[in-house]
Amino acid sequence: MDNSKTKQLPTMFPTLLLQVLEEGDNSAFDYDIGRYIGKNIKLNDFTKFQLLENPWFPPNTYNFPFSLHSKGGKDVKRFVGPHHLKAHHWLVLSDLHCGLYCKYCVLVWRIWISPE
Repeated sequence: MDNSKTKQLPTMFPTLLLQVLEEGDNSAFDYDIGRYIGKNIKLNDFTKFQLLENPWFPPNTYNFPFSLHSKGGKDVKRFVGPHHLKAHHWLVLSDLHCGLYCKYCVLVWRIWISPE
C-alpha cells in the first residue's frame, strides 16, 4: 500500500456541497419534502429513505404557518404544531412551501408520474 498518496475527494463530489461544508450551512442536509414537489428530480434510494425516515423537522423556535377561519364572525388563526407532526407520522412540514404534506403521497406520486 502506497502511503505517499493523499486522499482526494471523488471528482463527482459537488462543488456546491464543498462550499456548503466550508460555510457551515447545513440547510442542504435538511430533507424538506418541498424541494421535490413538482420537480422532475431523480431521487436515489438514500434520499428517499431520508425523506421517509428523517424528514425535515422544525426547530423549537420555528414559527408555524397558520390558516384563518371565521368563527362567530371573527377571524381566528389555526396553527399546526410539532404535536401534529409527532402524532401523525405520515405528515411532514415543508419549510420551503410553508405547508403540510403526506410524505408517502409525495413519493408515490413521483413514482406514478415518473417511474425510476
